[in-house]
Amino acid sequence: MREKVLDTLETVTGWAVLGNDTVNLATTVRHFHGTTAMEFDKANGAANTVFAGAARTLTSTLNIWDGSEHYTSQAEIRWQLYVSSIANVSYAFIRLGTDASHYVEYRYYDRDIIAGRFTTCRSHLAQFASQTGDGCNFAAIAYMVVGVAFDAETDTLADIAVQRIEIVEAPAVNATIVNSDSDNMATADSPAPTVTGVMGGIANAAAPTRVEAMTAQFSMDLKGGVRTKIDLAQVAKGGDSPADIVQVGGISTTAAPSYTTAKANALSLTTGGALRARIDTAQTTIGGDAAADIVQVGTATTTAAPTYTTAKQNPISTNTAGSVRVAVDKAQTTNGGDVTTDGLMQGALANATAPTIVEGKMGFASSDLKGGLRVRADLAQGAQAGTDPTQRVITGAIACSTVPTAVTTGQIVTPFVDTIGREVGPAHDLGSGTTLTTPVSEAPRKAYGPSTVTALAAAGSTTAVNCIDYGSITWSFVVASLEAGQFIVVRAEAMDDGTNYHNMAASGTDTTINANGNYALRASGRSNLKTRLTLVTDSVGGAVTVTPTLTMGR
Repeated sequence: MREKVLDTLETVTGWAVLGNDTVNLATTVRHFHGTTAMEFDKANGAANTVFAGAARTLTSTLNIWDGSEHYTSQAEIRWQLYVSSIANVSYAFIRLGTDASHYVEYRYYDRDIIAGRFTTCRSHLAQFASQTGDGCNFAAIAYMVVGVAFDAETDTLADIAVQRIEIVEAPAVNATIVNSDSDNMATADSPAPTVTGVMGGIANAAAPTRVEAMTAQFSMDLKGGVRTKIDLAQVAKGGDSPADIVQVGGISTTAAPSYTTAKANALSLTTGGALRARIDTAQTTIGGDAAADIVQVGTATTTAAPTYTTAKQNPISTNTAGSVRVAVDKAQTTNGGDVTTDGLMQGALANATAPTIVEGKMGFASSDLKGGLRVRADLAQGAQAGTDPTQRVITGAIACSTVPTAVTTGQIVTPFVDTIGREVGPAHDLGSGTTLTTPVSEAPRKAYGPSTVTALAAAGSTTAVNCIDYGSITWSFVVASLEAGQFIVVRAEAMDDGTNYHNMAASGTDTTINANGNYALRASGRSNLKTRLTLVTDSVGGAVTVTPTLTMGR
């Protein structure tokens, strides 16, 4: 077994990082061969790629196919890789080619990589994972890349080590090397094999002509593909072995070709790959138009659905109006079913705007471009102050800052909410039978607290407390363990939108405290949902304690 070392990778001379997602290209004493190996780190660089690696442009091209450097298509490319972790690694790779735009890539996937030690990565030379541009001319290699691909471009990993890129020749096989004539063929009585070597083939742009009873070498196309012929006798009826499948090619044309009687022709395909087929006009028996080559599929027309017998053939059934009968199996619409067959999908036509429907014409259900089904509630079915008893379609509510004016008995009233979504509910004077337009004041409610909240010993916030029903909020707190020259910054916060907190101080500024003692922050207002006390800055570094107490009133 012969080896050809393309690069020992014991030095970084001539190598450069693949991009700014690769940093710290250097050598390391961690090695598999020799004394050093090439090392680099994966960074979350601005290039936003998943790759970390190094590239090299050779000063002179490398030929791995000529003379004593002849390697078969079964030769392997090998290299050594060290990674401390494979948690985010997808695969290791080698690229060989002419330049950064023309190369082939070999990959060794994470399932076979062992973390914390050198792994020998390998791939058959003829079985590259991908090709970019014109690929690789193995007789003139001028560009190499070695690296690692990660699961995400933001992944990072330090100390990736690589070493020794080499080509290892496949083991030799016994083959006959025969005397050949100008046609690369030997006579049937050529001498017995006397040499052990690699069995090769002859590459030709077109298949060569063979003479019966003559020994011949394999024939390959110019890309190394071996030409083969499948005997029609191997296509067994109902066969299930690989030999029982024959791929039939066709010729793609923009229009159907013309054929000559008794001549063999390839199948005809459209430029989209569809097979052209012609239905003989003799099959057009019912109302057929010979020019259009239409085949009529017969049906059985009955006033009621017919009865069928299992395993018997029957025509399609239509009613007397010509409509085809279809049946949806009840098993597919099981009440409460939870399998995919227990539901029927109703299609809809997606449009950016609602389509126009013509009276008396069929129309699809309409959805927006996010899949939301459009529905329309007629205004006549829910008009404000309407009197028709069927007018009961109500959609949503109307927000208002003042109590709306009442309507007369029997009219439809749209629900109203205040500006933060609470339903407006005016009181009723049952004695006079009139509806008041001014809400009755809510009954007094017991104040909240004072309630002690978990102390703060470092920058952070207390647990948020609901405050929607309280207009006055007071955060009292005791500061302890604050020494001379030290300070803390605090603020009382509130949330009014369900997500974000803001400073409750009217000025919007935080409060700085530089001495131990008792303090209080007060605020008022009904629009807040939750409140909390936040220790913004702690110059003490964790020694100070802030013990808060919360009091809220109407």
